[in-house]
Amino acid sequence: MSTILDRCAGGSLLQDPIPLVSPPDPLAADDLKARILADCLPAQREFLADEKHRLLLYCGGFGAGKSFALCAKALMLGMKNPGTTMMVAEPSFPMIRTVLIPAMDEALERWGVDYDFRASPQPEYLLRLPTGDVKILCQSASNFQKVRGQNISAVLWDEADTLPTEVAQKAGEMFLARMRTGNVNQLAIASTPEGFRYCYRQFRELDGPDKRLIKVKTKDNPNLPADFVPSLERNYPPQLVAAYLNGDF
Repeated sequence: MSTILDRCAGGSLLQDPIPLVSPPDPLAADDLKARILADCLPAQREFLADEKHRLLLYCGGFGAGKSFALCAKALMLGMKNPGTTMMVAEPSFPMIRTVLIPAMDEALERWGVDYDFRASPQPEYLLRLPTGDVKILCQSASNFQKVRGQNISAVLWDEADTLPTEVAQKAGEMFLARMRTGNVNQLAIASTPEGFRYCYRQFRELDGPDKRLIKVKTKDNPNLPADFVPSLERNYPPQLVAAYLNGDF
């Protein structure tokens, strides 16, 4: 029978706490994966299942489930890369607080994942996953130079196309250069297409065997309000409908 001491971190009073390390639990990992996949749309499940391509893009319009897919992908990659550090990037630091943290907290609560969160000096999560702990750093892609020197296993990048093309290009190059630990190295992007910018350049003009584009339409998400798509179709010009509802460049 376990006691309260079994749940306390090790180390003396003069040392930093030594965290307890739980052995991997394959059955719990399989259960978590099954629960995540059960909540996902078909295109999201494709996004989560792909571990082959080093650059992966989930490209969709408004309401296509991009943030949800990215949080789920973070958990899936985390279970593949125990004991490593991963990174989630937003275009700007304010979006970490307004977009990323609420979405990640909701996903972790939804699937019952135990975690610690540190807000400063830079936001980061410590996820206690069934395969082992994983640290997730929250970073602004526009400040990509701060990533220099990091050794990470995977990067989840939200709304890459909202950055100026050359800034996004340099950020993407930096992310790719830092992925050198763990079992599955992947730059997984979820973005609305914003014309012929970074995502078009990487996944159309410079397409290659290490890249995959998954294009998603807003109407593929049955969880949206009934008038959401018709309202945008009535109020947006055709070129924006193509991008923001159909996921076209």
